[in-house]
Amino acid sequence: DDLEAELDAFRGADAPTAADSHRDAQARARDAEQLLTAESAAMLAEYAEARGRVCALEGELARARAQREEIEGRNLDIVRQNLQLDREEQKVLGEIAEAQDLLRRHAASQHSLEAELAEAAARCEAQRGVARGQAERLSDDVRRLGAMQARIAELLDDLRHPERAAGGAATPS
Repeated sequence: DDLEAELDAFRGADAPTAADSHRDAQARARDAEQLLTAESAAMLAEYAEARGRVCALEGELARARAQREEIEGRNLDIVRQNLQLDREEQKVLGEIAEAQDLLRRHAASQHSLEAELAEAAARCEAQRGVARGQAERLSDDVRRLGAMQARIAELLDDLRHPERAAGGAATPS
């Protein structure tokens, strides 16, 4: 149809006829319809592509949210465990502090006991020295008492038996 219109224009047709005007209008309408269809198809393709991207992003968002919720759940479990471990740590640190305090007191009392034992040992050694001296004096006193007792027994015997005393004096030994 377009070719015929060009051919007629080339031949020098004077004035366009009603049929030519009608054909031109139809051609323009078809061109406009084709242009509209092409633009609609392009827009539909663009919309489909955008919709695909939106659906993909929504899927990624849903997965990211699910992953975040899972991570939050694990984090809550970890926080609970950390709190429990902190409580246990505080308990253990308290027990360690008590044990260290007991050890310090024990060490101090151990040193105190060692000092007391050393003092007691020194006093015992001093008492042993005193006891040795007293034992020697006692031994000397016992010998002297023994000699005195023997002399007293002799004197008593002489007093009871004067004849022996006189006879014993007459005979020197």
